Amino acid sequence: MILQNRYNPYNVELVKASHEDLEARNVVRILSNPPIYDIITSDGFTRFGDLSGVEAGSGLSTGNNDFFYFSEEEREDSGIDDKFFRPVIKNPSSEIRAITSDDIDLYLLDLQSYTDELESEGVEITEANVVEELREDGHNELAEYIENEPRRYNQEGPVFEVDYRGVFENPDLVIPKIFDNQRCYRVEVEDALFDTAMIGLQAETDEIRDSLARLLNTPLYKEFFQTYADPIDLDWYRLNFGSLRDIPVIKGALSQDLFNRMEPFFPPEDDGDLVSLNQLLIESCESDSEKESIRRYLASRDDFAWSWFMTPSEFEEFQQLLESDEEAAREFIVERFEEELLDKARNTFENIGFFEDRSELLNDLLMEFEQGHYRGFLAGIVLQFEGVLGDLVEETGGEIIEKDHETKFKMPGRGRTQTKNLGSLISHFFDGVFSTFLDETVRQRRNKIAHGDIIENSRELSIYFFISFYALCNASLNEYVRLAEEDQIGVSV
Repeated sequence: MILQNRYNPYNVELVKASHEDLEARNVVRILSNPPIYDIITSDGFTRFGDLSGVEAGSGLSTGNNDFFYFSEEEREDSGIDDKFFRPVIKNPSSEIRAITSDDIDLYLLDLQSYTDELESEGVEITEANVVEELREDGHNELAEYIENEPRRYNQEGPVFEVDYRGVFENPDLVIPKIFDNQRCYRVEVEDALFDTAMIGLQAETDEIRDSLARLLNTPLYKEFFQTYADPIDLDWYRLNFGSLRDIPVIKGALSQDLFNRMEPFFPPEDDGDLVSLNQLLIESCESDSEKESIRRYLASRDDFAWSWFMTPSEFEEFQQLLESDEEAAREFIVERFEEELLDKARNTFENIGFFEDRSELLNDLLMEFEQGHYRGFLAGIVLQFEGVLGDLVEETGGEIIEKDHETKFKMPGRGRTQTKNLGSLISHFFDGVFSTFLDETVRQRRNKIAHGDIIENSRELSIYFFISFYALCNASLNEYVRLAEEDQIGVSV
């Protein structure tokens, strides 16, 4: 019944999963993100833990952060020689992708090199001996700092020895263990350590380092991270080494050639860039089965854009047409359109409170469509894309900001916000095969119409715009309901 119902709201991917697939950690991953089924159960992908040329390791654990960690200001005020400090990566900014010395604001008090040299000279490494040597070498501030630190309960060894220095130092890449919007950072800091809050990566070559950083920062892999990590709060996740080892890797993407080809679209600034980026990832897959599983996964990310409009079998037929004959794919969409879909949209606008303030205007536009006034419909609907998204932002407690002749949408979060422009906010909802089609037929044309281009009296173009707009309305409503159910906003669902 689910498969046969043309206008169903269910994710049909669930019916494919066998009992063997729903075991251990996979049950959570599949049920929380059903479209990833083909990727999880595929033997074609190399898992991150089996990737050659890359080592993952845990970071520094001091056992006494108050003693060992210094801010920039504290380091300067301490009077301790700079040679006893090492840069530490702990909470990098989400605004950067590469960590340089300018981004470091945390330092470790590190006597390891100094004590190694003393030991090589035959000095027994005890706290008293090291303090004495420091004073003889003129490092009175450091000697006094050590003497003033009370010993910890059950502490073994001198007070200046950290509990754990990590699997390795000087990482090439780091990934936060706890995140809301995952990011892989390149490390361009000499003599760096990383805190236990981070996972460090070392790569055999610069090519692997750079291409892996780019791959892990694509929108596709941000979703993989969320699927494989453990949820700990609203939009927050914890990544452990077991989770990281299981993540599938598109090995063909780890090349200088693909790194260069992705450059024009990275980071993606709009849905066009996102579509191009995803297509390059599909092309880099080494087998047809891998390509198909990634293609299906990306297509399913916009299931709201087609599941109410086409059955799964119809969507598969559309995909095949789109690859072989784009004009036939356009005709296929027009043939699927029925007037009752306008009534379905009208019922949504009239009966769902989210659309209350905009429903009369939207109903007028639907009437223009029904009466064959396609120019009037197109002229009005192009502005409603931004209008509905603006409603979503405001109704969920966000903010719309006009700055530098551009509208910015600040999405809400628990003490955290994400600011997007119209293009990037639409991209948040639109990705996949069907959205590639909508992007080429709607987005570019919408921009031209909004800027005064001549509007043709086209029923076919109006159908494309209606489908795209109603898909966006469904996606916005789903997001509104999701936030309400999670008590993110104080509204009734």
